[in-house]
Amino acid sequence: MNRRGLPLLFSFAIALVAALPIACSSPNDGEEEQNVPPECETRADCAAGRLCHEGACVGCTGDGDCDRAEICSTSSLLCEFRPGWGDECQEHLDCALGLSCSQGLCTPPDFVVECGGRGQCPEGMRCNRPLWVCEEDLGCAKDADCLTGDVCNLGTAQCEPGCTEETEADVCSARQHCAGGRCVECETDDECKLGLSCNVAAGRCAGAETCFTDRDCEKGLVCNRNTRSCTVPPPPCFHDGQCRLDEYCDLRRSMCALKECLPDQDAPNGTQEEATRIGQGLRSGLRVCGSEEKWYRIDLRRNDRINVRIELDELTAAGLSAQLRDEAGNVLSASPFLLDASIGTDGTYYVLVRTTDPQASFALRVLVAKGVPCDPDRFAGNDSAHRAAPLAPGTYNNLQACPGVPSWFVVDVPAGRTVEGLLSHDPLAGSLDIELFDSDAVKRLAEDKGTAGEKKVSSAAVSASRAYLLVSSSDGRVQNAYDLTVSLR
Repeated sequence: MNRRGLPLLFSFAIALVAALPIACSSPNDGEEEQNVPPECETRADCAAGRLCHEGACVGCTGDGDCDRAEICSTSSLLCEFRPGWGDECQEHLDCALGLSCSQGLCTPPDFVVECGGRGQCPEGMRCNRPLWVCEEDLGCAKDADCLTGDVCNLGTAQCEPGCTEETEADVCSARQHCAGGRCVECETDDECKLGLSCNVAAGRCAGAETCFTDRDCEKGLVCNRNTRSCTVPPPPCFHDGQCRLDEYCDLRRSMCALKECLPDQDAPNGTQEEATRIGQGLRSGLRVCGSEEKWYRIDLRRNDRINVRIELDELTAAGLSAQLRDEAGNVLSASPFLLDASIGTDGTYYVLVRTTDPQASFALRVLVAKGVPCDPDRFAGNDSAHRAAPLAPGTYNNLQACPGVPSWFVVDVPAGRTVEGLLSHDPLAGSLDIELFDSDAVKRLAEDKGTAGEKKVSSAAVSASRAYLLVSSSDGRVQNAYDLTVSLR
């Protein structure tokens, strides 16, 4: 083409472009994008193995995203059934004649293990009670997976004793309270110490990297029981010597698994009547299973000071609790590590140990020395709301707060009056707290847990003309004298 033809071609190109329609945005385009229906509402709307997250079908990032019988594939990022699991059946009737439903698969009888008469199964297996077959123990997923009276901790996938407000003191450990029918250490981050946050599902205070099961970890990682942190899977085992003391080598899977909780040398000592007699010194090689209690008895005399140190692996301490009790059941001291109290009366005293974990190994180191006894005051026996001591307005001097024993009082409050309680004591001898409750002894109206020598509570919101005062200490070792003044205005 010669140079004179270029201007003509260029002019033709400009005219062609000008003739094309120009795309422009519409003010309604944003609304149309917002009205696009979500890709999914539930996982069933997505392709096999994918998950529904905020209206979009996505892959998994860890086993915790998948169902309990599934794992997150590290290669496809899809949820896949664990080896030996499937969705062929949910009950035996779903299978052909002669086959049984086990782990979601229709299985020949020779490969099915039936539960024992009380639901017993071999190590590493759990009884699927609706089907009455033993399946690989993946932990519980709902309360129905547990024994009657137990609840499923979804954070740890372990069955734990259920609780009520009435049974809280007996069922929950010293650092726990009853919430929603189960014992928890926390419900919010505010209840945890500095650096820890509340794992609401587990009901425990934990660090940012703490795990309780493999489902807490990202794909390709497992929860290391030694460190409670997510690590790469351990190498395969070939004998028990490569596992922890409470584990064995499962040769079928070439991995360490938790041993069945076996009785220790003191069994049976699961009730106060069966309590094992102990004395001063070290008693080691002890074991408590998650479904039982361990009781020990020791004879003490007035003025004795008893110190019981519970020695155990700190990683298992979260689920363990211990109490020192007198013969009447009064709790003198409660802690997972140290029980300490002064004895005011000759008699037999009891150490109670229990755990919410599948099992815990521990030792008891007992020391008895002469101490200062805690003599009961005139209101002795008022250690619970239903045994509260009645008080009229006035001042009551030289009352005694004994280690681990709360003091309850009940006051009649005429309609329209304000009730006030004033606690006076020496906080340097051991800090005491005072709380005011409504007529049901449950609803807290006021509390003073400061550090001053005088602590006061008051309320005009008392219902049913009755209020309860509680004097106690958050430290189960505190023993102190105090004065209590009750007034109405």
